[in-house]
Amino acid sequence: MTKQQFTELYHDNNPNAARSIRVEIKDGFVTFEQQDIGSLCDEMFGDSDYERVISDLPVEQLRSAMGVKTDKELIDVLKRDYSTPDAFDRFSEFVYDNHLKYNIYCG
Repeated sequence: MTKQQFTELYHDNNPNAARSIRVEIKDGFVTFEQQDIGSLCDEMFGDSDYERVISDLPVEQLRSAMGVKTDKELIDVLKRDYSTPDAFDRFSEFVYDNHLKYNIYCG
């Protein structure tokens, strides 16, 4: 059975660019994603939907870097520290600064 946890960390309803930031832990890896939807995205990127995703981040590495032992503790820290509109930028800086292994997608 696959162990999976999914949590929305941030959500707003800006009519020009609504933002949602989510984290998922599945099969030992973390996916951290931001999705913007709206007319402002269309103006800036040529599409009304714009996503940025950090994926394939080993959960054990992230737990160690954040000083927690369990996935539940990790989710609690992420909820506490990354529930703001700039969370993706700050999280990507954290994983980069801590030399964690991950993939990134923007588009």
